[in-house]
Amino acid sequence: MKLRIIMLAAATALLLDSAPARADFCIQLSQNLSGSLGFLQLRGGIPKSPGKIAVLKGRRGNLNDYGPAFGGATVLDDATCMSLYVHFTADPEPGQVHLQFCPTPPATTASLTIGSVGTGRSTYGETVSWANETGTIVACP
Repeated sequence: MKLRIIMLAAATALLLDSAPARADFCIQLSQNLSGSLGFLQLRGGIPKSPGKIAVLKGRRGNLNDYGPAFGGATVLDDATCMSLYVHFTADPEPGQVHLQFCPTPPATTASLTIGSVGTGRSTYGETVSWANETGTIVACP
């Protein structure tokens, strides 16, 4: 009996381990930061309900030029916008991005999809100060 339980547990672990990873979402920044410096690939999902907070982990950049990225996203209490804040590094320099995605109609953030555009501010190291930023949700590579 114990052998059956152990075999069943091992088979279950293998099945869970081979399951596909959570879907990522990606954001391409295009104003203050652009190119691979302004590309964010994040895991954690986009929150859909007011008050829900998603912890975001991922990376900044592409396969040849990347660094860690982490942050959070939440839907405002009136459900009109999703607020997203991400910290990242590129070389040894830190950067931050804060965007708000306010879909049309503003009744729900469930309409945030590829092509949704958010606005906010970003900064990077000592050379790029806080300035206006635009971010678009794009397909991940």
